[in-house]
Amino acid sequence: MKTDKLRWLLLAFSLAAMMAALLIPFPVVKLALLCALSVACLFLLYRNMEALTGIPEDSPKNHTMKWVTVFNLLLLALCVGAVWLQQNGHLGEIEESWLAVALVMAIMLVLGNLAPKIPFNRYTGLRLPWTIRDEDTWRLAHRILGYITFPLVFLYAALLLCGVGIETATGIAILSWIIIPGGISYLFYRRKFL
Repeated sequence: MKTDKLRWLLLAFSLAAMMAALLIPFPVVKLALLCALSVACLFLLYRNMEALTGIPEDSPKNHTMKWVTVFNLLLLALCVGAVWLQQNGHLGEIEESWLAVALVMAIMLVLGNLAPKIPFNRYTGLRLPWTIRDEDTWRLAHRILGYITFPLVFLYAALLLCGVGIETATGIAILSWIIIPGGISYLFYRRKFL
């Protein structure tokens, strides 16, 4: 029963955050509410990891899930800080662009490194319809995600150094990072079950 209540609470916070993003016209209020709801979701997930995932508290897999949750919280804090710096005129256009590149690289490197260690669950990871239905498909997708992360970060850096626009290079890197493991795992799932 506790697990169902937690899931409904996480869903309610997530929906409230989406509605706030869409409906609140005041940027400061919107940002504060989004942050509060996001922190509440991450806090609930962190404190109730065993109940939500079924992974024992003392398991290394549970520790990996908690590390990912803490990283998400730190990432949220960095993004809020970047928005504050930009809104208060402390970041120029060039600094803002390079900060965005650094955040994308940090996300890819940290989550790519942790991806093969993330256990099968419905809350954290590459949650595609076919990866959350089959544990073998989940493991394959996350293993591939781990393997391709460093080459894609190098490709991202190379594209930027060759003069490709930041938006284009970021799009290529992020889409490749999701499409490659997503596509291969879909083919695996399809071959296994269809």
